[in-house]
Amino acid sequence: MNGQYHPLLVALSAFVAVYSSAIYLLIARAMPDFDRQQRMRWRMGAAIMMGGGIWSMHFVGMLAFELPIEVSYHSTWTAASAIPSIVVSGILFLLLEQHVLGIHPLLGKRFWWGGLVFGMGVVVMHLVGMHAMEVQPGIEYRIGELLLAGLAAVSSAWAALKLGLDGGKDFKQPVVFTLALGLALVAMHYIGMHAAHFSALSVCISSPDSLSGTSMAAWVGAGSIGLASVTAVGLLFEQQRAQNHSRKVLDLQAALAEVQHKTDQIEEAGRHEQAKEEAKRSAMMETAEVNFFEIDVLTDTIAFSDKFLYLGNHKRLPLEKTRKHREEWERRVHPDDVEAMRTLLNEFCRGVVTSYESQYRIDAGQGDWRWILSRARIVERTEEGAPRLIYGTLIDIHQRYLNELALEEERHMFTTGPVVMIRAVYHKGESRFIYVSSNVVKLWGYEPQALLSLSSSMALVHPDDVERLRDEFWRAMTSTDVSVLDVEVRLRMADGKYRWHRYNTTIDRKVSERKGYFIDIDARKQAELDAQNQSRRLEETISQLEAAQGEGGVLQETSDMLHATEDINEAFDIIRLSAQKLFPGWSGWVSASRGEEQELMIGATWGNISADLQRRYHSRDCWGMRRGKPHAFFTALNSVCCAHLANIPSNELKPYLCLPMAAHGETVGALHLFSATSDLPTEEQMQDVQQRALRYSETLKLALSNLKLRSTLQDQAMKDGLTSLYNRRFMDERLPTELARARREGRPVALAMIDVDHFKRFNDQYGHDAGDHVLRMIAKEIQLGVRGYDIACRYGGEELALIMSGCTAEAAQARLEEMREKIAALELSHNAQALPRVTVSVGVADGAELSPEELLKRADACLYKAKGLGRNRVIRHGA
Repeated sequence: MNGQYHPLLVALSAFVAVYSSAIYLLIARAMPDFDRQQRMRWRMGAAIMMGGGIWSMHFVGMLAFELPIEVSYHSTWTAASAIPSIVVSGILFLLLEQHVLGIHPLLGKRFWWGGLVFGMGVVVMHLVGMHAMEVQPGIEYRIGELLLAGLAAVSSAWAALKLGLDGGKDFKQPVVFTLALGLALVAMHYIGMHAAHFSALSVCISSPDSLSGTSMAAWVGAGSIGLASVTAVGLLFEQQRAQNHSRKVLDLQAALAEVQHKTDQIEEAGRHEQAKEEAKRSAMMETAEVNFFEIDVLTDTIAFSDKFLYLGNHKRLPLEKTRKHREEWERRVHPDDVEAMRTLLNEFCRGVVTSYESQYRIDAGQGDWRWILSRARIVERTEEGAPRLIYGTLIDIHQRYLNELALEEERHMFTTGPVVMIRAVYHKGESRFIYVSSNVVKLWGYEPQALLSLSSSMALVHPDDVERLRDEFWRAMTSTDVSVLDVEVRLRMADGKYRWHRYNTTIDRKVSERKGYFIDIDARKQAELDAQNQSRRLEETISQLEAAQGEGGVLQETSDMLHATEDINEAFDIIRLSAQKLFPGWSGWVSASRGEEQELMIGATWGNISADLQRRYHSRDCWGMRRGKPHAFFTALNSVCCAHLANIPSNELKPYLCLPMAAHGETVGALHLFSATSDLPTEEQMQDVQQRALRYSETLKLALSNLKLRSTLQDQAMKDGLTSLYNRRFMDERLPTELARARREGRPVALAMIDVDHFKRFNDQYGHDAGDHVLRMIAKEIQLGVRGYDIACRYGGEELALIMSGCTAEAAQARLEEMREKIAALELSHNAQALPRVTVSVGVADGAELSPEELLKRADACLYKAKGLGRNRVIRHGA
């Protein structure tokens, strides 16, 4: 039975297809202007509009087909035929949306799959719609023409995508896309209609809910056009609103940036002006050499007006901080002056004295104690009348004070008569007194006659000073240039004690006579000796502080470098270098924990380490780890040795320390120090090393914890959560790198693509949980079979990939055959349910000279060949 077409309805169906395609692409091109929620809404709208347009084109086209008999359509099947068109319209729109948004260009597989799915979906819609025709006997199809219709649908979809999207946002390409897609739909429909054959005996078998009529075709076409038009108007309106909103946001951001710029300019000007004022004030303070301070009595703190104390001769003493506790300031005061200064200030605060003026010495550095004058007054009191704030000044009076002391010493000398006048002659190599002043009785305890009767004046001189004094006498007596001798010696008093004296004498060479005096300087000399001892102690303290400061510098540098490391091996190199600086005379190592296990592995070592050292050990084998605190070992007689050192011979076992390192409640490793000297360290030395080691471990444990956390996060980012293999993203990054390295080093590299046979059927029969279990077991078997530097990845779904550096395709095939056989032999079960054995198909190719895409394409082709040959086999490219 032959039919004919109503020309106006044919034209209407074509217009519906083209018009719906135009609105469809218009929505896709507008997606960049929308936010995520709007895109989701318009994605659904585009699918319904385009799917409805395709369905309307089909329905109008079928109503345009006129047979000699009355034809009606089953309403349920007619409505159901719209579902495939809506679904494939939604899929294609998602691909178009990702293309215009720049997320995934519609190229390669996405291009081919998009055209195929869309074309085949339209064919399914057409066949369902034809099934809705209520004729008996049913429609028969010419298979060749029907396949041609399907090919036309798919090819036209590809052509529309190719012609319409290759040119980007040029208006001509969207027009080409619209026409190509719309006319492709029309062509597919009418070719499919031509493939339908109606029997000459066909009759209509209308049901009560049947659809028919030419007027209905017009209503359907008009409704579809109206839906598309309303969609276009709504789209343009919402797009305009979105663009206006974007412009407002951009304007607001620009305004905020301008305000921020002006604010920064004002702040910069303020900082510049403040710096100028600060420099001006500092210059005035330094010129006047006056320092201002404020004491907060309630908090017992003292604050200085500057970061320096300005001392005499333009010397500046740096302050660590401008406000500090008063006890910190008192540590700078000379120990002999602290109590007097503190007492006077307390009496001033209590009102015992009405004014505060104190002189005391402060440490100006390098053993230099300088006298300062401090004056203060109360400027604020509490409600009870107690002092609250005290303002004061500090002035360097060191030189003036020394001058006053010198004047006082001279005044005291002449008022109390501390000078012993003498005359002595030099005869036959000996010197003896010929005159001694009478105050020698009071000062030395000798009668003058007793001294005059001495055969040699050297009898009073301290044995340690005799030789030096004789040399001075001889030099003075034989020299023509020296006429005055001024020396310091110790003289024995009548009570047998020695006291320091200054001896000043004039030489008269004509009569070999000396005239001079002795002055008691014992107090000053003792003060000098005390000062020297104090200076020596200060130097020792400074040396200790410098050592501590040096240690702090090493710790700070180590901490900075550890926080910049990329992996644990870099960290171990830094630890090795810093530990050698911090612990001279000690060997050692640092061990790090391995994941969630209680096993520790030694990473960094320094010094002389025994070859018998156990490189991996359990945390329970270390007493420090077991007790959670440092463990010290001196000798086997008085200390317990850790089990992880049991392999070291007893003659090599030296005193050692084990310090556990834990951060955030988790063990990260341990620090071990081993004495490298033959001498047994004292407890004090061991304590000193332990304290330094504790400070060092504080630096290490945070860095090791951060590295461990960073490694965990990297694994999570690079590995597939189900199989623990590397993910697709990691493979895409590493494959080009491995190929480049293989070309650079002249080595082969192979790529294998592995797919689980009949996995979808397995999932459908046993469930996705069982399927996940199978993937995990296969991944585990692959991990057991690869080398340490092979890269196993989950490429997607049940497809896995394996990058094998330094391996030809022939060698890779042999190893992959072993893996395939082991996987096929796996006995699987899940939730106490036995599962059937599974097999895999593998395609492998090599070629360092290829691009990643070309190598992947070769391996993939071999995989599909393996499946085509019956699965459960390994196919090598070129074999």
